[in-house]
Amino acid sequence: MQSYSERLVIAETEGVVTNWTVPAGKRASLQSVVAANNSPAARSVYLLLRGEVVWSHVIPANEGVTLRFMLVAYAGEVVGALFLGSSEMGIAVSGFLFDDELGRDDEAMATTEGPPPPGLRDRSAG
Repeated sequence: MQSYSERLVIAETEGVVTNWTVPAGKRASLQSVVAANNSPAARSVYLLLRGEVVWSHVIPANEGVTLRFMLVAYAGEVVGALFLGSSEMGIAVSGFLFDDELGRDDEAMATTEGPPPPGLRDRSAG
C-alpha cells in the first residue's frame, strides 16, 4: 500500500467552506490542523467531515493553534475547513493519502453484529 503525506485542505477565504474530496481508490488519514488568527479579535475555525463539524476552536487574537489527531476519510467523502470573522486568518489540514482499492463497505459495517464490548455486557444473567 503506497502512502504519502499531503496538505489536504487549505482555507484562505473567510466565510467560505473549502472542500476536498478523497479520490476514488484512496483513503485519507487526517493528522493535523494548523490555524492562525492575525486579527485583533478572537475568531472561530471549523473542520468538517461529510458535512458535519468534527472540530471547532476559538482562536484568540493574534494567535494560532496546532492540533494533532487521527481521523479517517474514505473515497468520496468530503473534508472541509472554514473560518469566520476575518480575512486575516487561515487553516490547513494535513495528513496521509493511501491507496485503498477495497474501500469501505458501509452495508457490511451496518449489518455486522458482534458481541458488545466487555464493559457493556449484560451481567444480570450471571
